[in-house]
Amino acid sequence: MERTERFEDDLKPDLYWDEYWKIVKDAKTPTREPKYPNLTKFVEILASFPLSNAPVERVFSILKRIKTEHRTSLKLSSLVALLQCRMAMKNDKLTSARLKPSQRALDLADKMKASATDEKAKEPRKKFLDELFSEEN
Repeated sequence: MERTERFEDDLKPDLYWDEYWKIVKDAKTPTREPKYPNLTKFVEILASFPLSNAPVERVFSILKRIKTEHRTSLKLSSLVALLQCRMAMKNDKLTSARLKPSQRALDLADKMKASATDEKAKEPRKKFLDELFSEEN
């Protein structure tokens, strides 16, 4: 049976919207061309829109908590890294109270803290981060 002959029979009121529009999209003319090309394109564009802006609002809310008055000079890369950490922790339902750093990471943090007032603090920080991230691999 041709798709054009049974098109109207397939449109039942209990179909989900995506099933309905798939049937409309697959509808063909007797010459096997799409029956509703413009409507199909319109629905594809419409279906790509987000249903709400809640995810974006959540990101801005998290950013607001990260970038406070005391952290106004954060570089974009630092801000992105902090945001990614925060979101990853949220996705894993991990809080800082439940975070258990390794003893090695704690030792490295102590070394870095001890040299934080030193003018050559950049090198220990770099070493700390290198060692910390090499520990994860």
